[in-house]
Amino acid sequence: MVILAWIVLGQAPGPLQNLEMVHDAARWVITRIFSMIEVKKLAQNGPLDITINGNNNTLFLLNANGANLEVPIELLELIRDKSLDSDLSKIVSPLEPSKIESTKVTAETEDQPTLEETVTSDEREYFSLSTTVTTREAEITGKFISLNKENNRGTFELQNGKHVPYKYSGPNADTFPRQFARKGPAQVNCIATFDENLEPKQLDVKAARHLQAKLPLESN
Repeated sequence: MVILAWIVLGQAPGPLQNLEMVHDAARWVITRIFSMIEVKKLAQNGPLDITINGNNNTLFLLNANGANLEVPIELLELIRDKSLDSDLSKIVSPLEPSKIESTKVTAETEDQPTLEETVTSDEREYFSLSTTVTTREAEITGKFISLNKENNRGTFELQNGKHVPYKYSGPNADTFPRQFARKGPAQVNCIATFDENLEPKQLDVKAARHLQAKLPLESN
């Protein structure tokens, strides 16, 4: 973790540097590294809406599901240039379901609270390196898992069992929750964001239809 700290600082400490200054600088940078772990978990390998709060010099981050996080403004460059992505990916690379379920990153310094951040095997994919993103219209089959009625965002399960965030921006948004009264798979017309392996990472749903008959008690 200390090595990562000097990567962020952009230089290694000289042998005659004041040890207290090095201690404080390392703590400052390590705090930012822990914040970057939170950012990766929030983004879930998808895009983030970033707003700069000028009143207290912080970043307000919003993900595709509507979850948000406020972080120091110093993280803006780290988010944009992805300078820590490779190192964070290596930290979580041993994680694997049913084998290594989680890893805890801990930083201890004298007279300061201990910093801890846990990453689970389910969250490992959020730290994977992604270089190419494609956005295009698509028809995708899967199943609606959740919905936040306040912002029409939720989770969609693909046919391979993976979960991706979605938002509904089609017509008649007030009737969209009825999708959850129906069982079975659904096909959505959407603007999909794909990674370099052409795996969907995020869906902007315009329309949806279920692929089996309506429930017997459902009115037309």
